[in-house]
Amino acid sequence: MKILQKNFLLLSCLILALSSCNNKPGLQSFMATHSEQAGCSVLTFGPDIIQWDKKAMSPEQKKALESFKQIQILIYKPDSTAAVQQTRKVQAEFDASLIEDHYDNLIHVNGPWGKGSLHCLGENNIKEYVLAGSQTKKGMVMVRIQGKDLNPTQIGQLISALPSAKMDQKALEPILNLLEPNFKK
Repeated sequence: MKILQKNFLLLSCLILALSSCNNKPGLQSFMATHSEQAGCSVLTFGPDIIQWDKKAMSPEQKKALESFKQIQILIYKPDSTAAVQQTRKVQAEFDASLIEDHYDNLIHVNGPWGKGSLHCLGENNIKEYVLAGSQTKKGMVMVRIQGKDLNPTQIGQLISALPSAKMDQKALEPILNLLEPNFKK
């Protein structure tokens, strides 16, 4: 009887230990893992990278700005030796992370130029939008827009406020340096 109790206790502890290890392949885990891999670049920035002219903004634009938290950009460019296999692997890991975190697929397109998709997290009060594009030989880019109660109209409001805003050129340098080598042939 004591052996049975010991085994039961040992089995319970093992199950508890294994279930507490949360190695979900979610999007945050995907971003963290790939930010340290060769061929991947990740950049995160908030609304302060843009100097918004709040006096010129409409109430809707101000509300949209308040709901915007940050943007993360991941660019993956495979090395030339096994580009197709590497990009497919990264794309599969990305897709698995979206499924794990229960993102809704809003749009998915395939074309001769590659694949593109738009996903969101949340139904009534959307927390994130994820826009992704990939081409098997050239790699993948992912843009993650995070905020509180986001909706497409608010994103449109922010875009319409950009002409009156000023960009922080020094803060934009890392973005431009990140993008430039990835778009050269």
